[in-house]
Formats: sequence, structure tokens, C-alpha cells
Amino acid sequence: MTNQRKPALLLLLVMMGALAFTAPTTSANPDDLALNVTTTSPSAGGWYDLAHPLNITAAFSNTGSDILSVPNNPSCDAVLMVYNSSGVLVNNGTQDCPDRSRAFDLFSGETRAFDTLTWSMLDDTDGWLPSGQYTVQLLHTATNRSHDINVRVHTPVVLPEGVVVDAQIHPTGQADDPHLLTMSVNNPTNAEVDLQHMPPCVLELNINGELSEGPTCFTEVPSLMPGEVLHLGHQLLWPSEAMDITVAVQGDASPQMLRLNASTTPFAPDATLALDLLQPITEAYVTGDALAPRLNLTSNANVDQSLSFTQSCKTALWVFDDSGSLLYDSSEQSVCTTIDLEMGFEAGSTEWFSLPQWDFVTGDGCSVGSGRLLVVASMPELGMATSQAVMREHAAPNLCLDHSQMSMSIDVERTADTEYRLELQLSNAGTATTLRMVEACSLSLKFLDANQQVQHEFPAMCNDYDGRALVVPSGQTFNFQSVEFAIQLGEFTFLPSGDYTLEATLLTSGRLTSSAPFFIHAEQVTEATPSEPAEVGPEAFVIAGQWVGLMTPDGTCWVLEDGGTMHLLSRAIGLGLWAPSSSMQGMYEVVPSEPSPACSMYEASSVSITEVMVEQPIAAPVDEQPETTVENEAVVADTPVIQPVAVVSVVVTASVLSLLVAVVAANESLRVPSTLAGLWFLGLLGKTHETTDGRYQRGRLMGYLTANPGCHFRALMSALEMSNGQISHHLRILENEEHVWRKKDGRLVRYYPLTSQLHPNMNEADLPIPPLSPDPNSLQGKILTLLDREGGLGEFPTQAELAKRLEKSQQLVSHHLRTLEKFGLVERRKMGVKQRYKLTREAVFLLETNDDFR
Repeated sequence: MTNQRKPALLLLLVMMGALAFTAPTTSANPDDLALNVTTTSPSAGGWYDLAHPLNITAAFSNTGSDILSVPNNPSCDAVLMVYNSSGVLVNNGTQDCPDRSRAFDLFSGETRAFDTLTWSMLDDTDGWLPSGQYTVQLLHTATNRSHDINVRVHTPVVLPEGVVVDAQIHPTGQADDPHLLTMSVNNPTNAEVDLQHMPPCVLELNINGELSEGPTCFTEVPSLMPGEVLHLGHQLLWPSEAMDITVAVQGDASPQMLRLNASTTPFAPDATLALDLLQPITEAYVTGDALAPRLNLTSNANVDQSLSFTQSCKTALWVFDDSGSLLYDSSEQSVCTTIDLEMGFEAGSTEWFSLPQWDFVTGDGCSVGSGRLLVVASMPELGMATSQAVMREHAAPNLCLDHSQMSMSIDVERTADTEYRLELQLSNAGTATTLRMVEACSLSLKFLDANQQVQHEFPAMCNDYDGRALVVPSGQTFNFQSVEFAIQLGEFTFLPSGDYTLEATLLTSGRLTSSAPFFIHAEQVTEATPSEPAEVGPEAFVIAGQWVGLMTPDGTCWVLEDGGTMHLLSRAIGLGLWAPSSSMQGMYEVVPSEPSPACSMYEASSVSITEVMVEQPIAAPVDEQPETTVENEAVVADTPVIQPVAVVSVVVTASVLSLLVAVVAANESLRVPSTLAGLWFLGLLGKTHETTDGRYQRGRLMGYLTANPGCHFRALMSALEMSNGQISHHLRILENEEHVWRKKDGRLVRYYPLTSQLHPNMNEADLPIPPLSPDPNSLQGKILTLLDREGGLGEFPTQAELAKRLEKSQQLVSHHLRTLEKFGLVERRKMGVKQRYKLTREAVFLLETNDDFR
């Protein structure tokens, strides 16, 4: 037995020796196991797509001197885990991975590669992931070793049926001037296209083989109206060689191809050119504003450079609308002469160059309507250009547009007892016509009685924006929009039973109006029933009007007058950053509340606001629209204060008009109290009751006009510290009561007290002018003196000529000219193709009677 066990024992010893020889040593370091990852390159634009997929190859390497035993799952050794930009896992490569284990050994210096993985760009449901930034993590399932790769991807996007992307190249001037590439999306169908569920989408630009991302496909608008053309973006091109350009929606295999021929451009300095609009980019240019840009040229070089000019016109300016139509070309108004100028340009310095001022009026004298405008500026002799998009808001109809071939028809359908649907159709019997929306609410609905008196009015289509463009093709008729409305809200009926005419007006650059019969029968409406008292808390009600701030020792007490009843503001509940303003008017849901400390001295109803139903700025008077003044601390500091002769310093209080507002709401819990039964709720003008505050303010106005007859509107507003709406209201009452009268004086409106010595039948030369006294040594005084001297010679300088003679920047001179215009001392008139400045009668009187100016 002993001899038989010897061979078995010997075999066991041999096997143990072999295991000892092949097993990793206990001194092996896990850090010697290195994970190496390689990826394929993205497209030339820096993103991955179907034509440039992300391929990832991973390998383990043993960087130590000992053998490593590496755990591994042979069914799925390495997988991909994908996270979106928010860190959410969108593709889990381990979800179908069986749990198996089989280790492998790595000798010192050995590398073992895994199969190449290709990211499909799909989510867990095999749908395309939205384009954007992702983190792709390669994970070794058995060891949990991983490697993260940050990538940007473009996945295929299919445009809605009928929607097309269009790109066009527009020359700015001559062949050697810059060109503008505009991109837009068009819905030529007669149906609205919903975009809210479209995935992220960008345009891809390929210019001579250089791939880059263009603008987003839909600029985040919720829908495209029938015929709508939506501007997406633009790019400035100044080619030194022929350009082949393609514009495509990501994933589109048939891009739009464009060709731009070569132009000769001069050598450009090592510098950066920037367009300075001197206005916050978030603000739109409104009626009365002017575009007053300049160019800033900043040196990027480490050594001084030299700039050469052979033309006096060193800069050029063009303005396009978002369809690419040229609105303004500075070369049409510039007279260029030959010069020989060598200009030093220090390293790292910035030089600014003036550009022409433009008042948003085209060469045929038409005001430019609402929409996005593209401003292009260049320095032609330096071969440099820059551009920027700006917004223009101009709510008035454009009388230069011929929309006589356009028509609109409406059809009203009753859908429930008090609910209706309005269908609008647009027809075009002429050439293709572009309509632009000029209001945030693009449709006005009026209900007229048998005497054609408006009994109710409210806006609709309020999801639009200024400048929204619709192209109606020639000879086409399509269903434009469907609007739903109701004649009753809760227990309140806007209109009693009867026969009406519904008049619909489309508030576009050219107004389109249509009407249809509208009948309300008695069985359609319900009588209002008394509201039951609330079980918990005070009952909400609605007030409407304009805010007025009263200064008290404890702060500002905000007051709103609604139909003769004064309401003191206690606080706002759940409205975030909302705050009252004397320049705003609106309709508000409120609840009774304890007064605030600032209002504790007054005995009046105190309320807390729970909802802002409608709020809007107080409209400027038709006779005189306010102008926007460039606000710059350095400029304002140099502005002398023009003091009126007599100003009573008091707390400003005012009686305000009940607000004419229109709102469409669907709040069944809203209760309209009996105090508002006389108001036409949601859009009707409440009756204004006289108050002591109103009489007091009109007394202030009369006192000031008696001391300063002929004072114009803006000077009154500034001297008495009243808001635009307040002073318009009180002046209108005083005119109706024949206490004051007005006279148009150029762009200004002057007001006079009506007396036997001051009346409208007087000779204009006999009318008094209020004295104003700027400092003659200030820049404003120097401008007045210069205009007086030039005017005596029959010359009226431009803004640029004034800046040159005074050796000041155009921006500074522009600011002071605006201030002088505001106080009625200077007026601007278009003479030929340029805006020139001259003194008003008021300024001439000032210079002749003020010894300081002699």
C-alpha cells in the first residue's frame, strides 16, 4: 500500500510546483493595469454624426514587472454608458449583459485589446438621441475601470412636411464689398406647423471645405403660421477667393449649394473690428430712435502698425431687413474725396471711427416697420467688416405698403352656449406680399351694436411677436388662423343678448379688416347671482388703473384709483420680482389687506395683489412720442441742468384714468364684485370720477403754464415730475374745460393758458416763449452759439459737422443735441439726404435776451 501511494504523492508534488510557477506573485500592483482608449476623429466641424461615427477601442496594458490576473466578462467585456449634458444616463450598455466571469493573465509589458465599439447615437428605446453635448463612458464591466469622452453629436432631423430651409447671398455694395449670407425657414403651406416637439436642430455650413455650425433651425418659436418666413441667422462673407457654400439641416443628404465669386480685398491689419451700437443689445429701436453706431478697431499686434487711407469715406454702413432687402446704403448719401492719409496704429490700442446716423427711414421716405434688421459695417480700404442683428419695433401701419390686393374674410361658428370659434382666411389677388405683425397680440376683435358703437373689444392671437413675417403667394387663399373666444366668464357676461357686428382687424404692417354678423340670444347667457361669502380668508376682486407713488416719511405709498375708489398697495403675494411703477397701468386681482407702514397715514382701502392679469406701459400722446436718450454716465455728467423759472417742489399725486384693457381669461373662481358692475370688464373704459388729487395736479399745471406760457409737453413733464400718462390725462381735461390750448410748433406741441391776452387767434410772433437758461460755457451752450452763428449765414450743420467743429465725438454731440431737442431749443430737419440742425424760436429768444450769450 505504501509503494502504491508514492506515484500519486509524486504527481501531486509536480502539479503544485507547476501552479506555483504560473500563478501571479502576491507582490503584483493593481495600479500596473492601465486602460488605454483611442477614438476616431469627429467631422471637420468638431461633431460626430452618421458620416463620422464615434468608434472607441479599449485595451488593457500591464505596465509592471509581475504577471497580472485580470477579471473579465467574456460576453460583454467593455460597454458604453452615455450621459446627457445634465448627467442623466440615456443609454445603458450593461442592461443586456449576462453575468459571466473568466479571468485572463497579462504578462509584464503585454497589451490586450477589446473589440472596437461604435456609438449608435440611439437611446435605450432605439430612438435618435437629440443633438447636443454628451459624455460617453467606456466601462470594463468586471473591473469597473472606465474612461470618459466628452463629445458633440448631430443626429438626423426630419423637417415637418412642407417646411423648407432657405439660404441666400446678398451683396452689400460693389463686388469687392462684403456679402451677407442669410438663412431662414419657410412654411409655404396653408396649415400651421407645430414645432414644440421638434428635437434640437442646427444648420451645418460648409464654406470651401470648412465645416461649422450655423444657427438653430427654429430659434425656439413654438409654431410656424401658414406662409411664415422665420429668420434664423446671418453670416458675413468677405471672400478673397471664390467660395463654394452649402447649407444643410443636420443629417440632410441634399444640402443647398451656393456660389460666391472671388473679389479682391486689400491687406487687413492685425486687428479686430467691432460694431458699437451705443444701445443695450436687449433693447429694441422704437419710433423716434436713430441708429448711431461707430466702429472700434483694436490692435492685436505686439508692434505698432500703420493704416493707409486714400478716401475720406473710411467707413461704410448698410442695413438689411431679415429677408435680405437693402434698406440703407451710406454710399448713397456720402460724398467721398481723394486723400492721402497715413495713420499710426499703436500696438494694443483701440481707435474708433464714426458711422453715419440713420433714422430708420428708407430712401423713399418710408418708416421701417417691426422686425429684425441686419447692420453691416466695414472699413473697405482695410478689408475688414463686421455685422450685428438689431430689433426694430414700430407699431404704426406702414402707409408706403400697397396691400390693396390683400383681403381677409372671417367665419364665426358657435361651439357652445357662450363659446365661439373664429376662422380667418387670407387672400392675395396681386403679387406675393409680405405681412409683418406689429403687435404682441396680432388680432383685434370689436363688437359693434346697431349704431356701430363699440360695445366690447379684446385682443387675440397673443402668442406672436413684433416683426413676425408672413408671405402670402400670388393668387393664393388659405385658412390663416383659428381663434376661440367666449362672451361669458364665470357669471359675468361681456355682452347682453342682441344683434351685433363682429369686426376683426389683423394688426400687421398693412391693416386688414373684415366683419360678420354676430347674434347673442337670451338663452345663451345666464344672470349673475350673488356670490356666497368665502369660508376661509377674504374674497378676491379686480381693480384696474395706473399706479401713483406718494412719498411719505416711511417710504413710498403706492396708490391705484379704480373708478373713483382709491386703493393703497399693501404687498404683492407670490409675484416674485414684480413691483409697481408710475409708468405702468393694468388690471389686477387683489384681496383686502392691512395697510403697509408707508400708507398708514391714509384712510383708504388697502389691498394685496395676488395676480397681475394685464399690465402694459402707459401710451405716449399721439402729438409727441418720447425719444430714447443714450444713457452714459460720462456723458450725463457733462450735461448742464436747464432750470425752469418756477417749479413747485411737492409730492406728486394724481387722479388716474380707469384702464382700458382687454384680457381673455378662463378662471372659473374669479368673482367680479358688485362695485365693478358698472365697468365693462375685460376691455371697456370705466368712468373717471373727480378727486381732490386730480384738481390739485391740474392746479399745478395751470400755475406753471401761467408762469411759463408756451412750455412744450416734455418740458412740462420734466418740470412737474409727472408721468407721461398723468400729464396727458390732466392736459386733456384742462383743454376740454377750455382752461388751456395748444399749438403745434414743428415737432413740438406748446401749451398756453386760455385768457383774453393769450388765445389761439393771436399772431404767432406775439406768442410768449418760456425762458430757459443753459450754461453758455457748457457743450450745450457752445452748440447753441455755433448753430446761431451758422444759421445767421444760412448754414445748418449736420451732427458730424458739429462734432468736427467742436472737436468732440459724434456720440457726445448726439447726446446733447437730443437734450436740446427735448427742451425745445433745437430742431432736426431733413434737408436733401441729410439730417441738419437749427435753432428754434425759443432758442433765438434765449440767445437774444441772455447777456451770457453775447
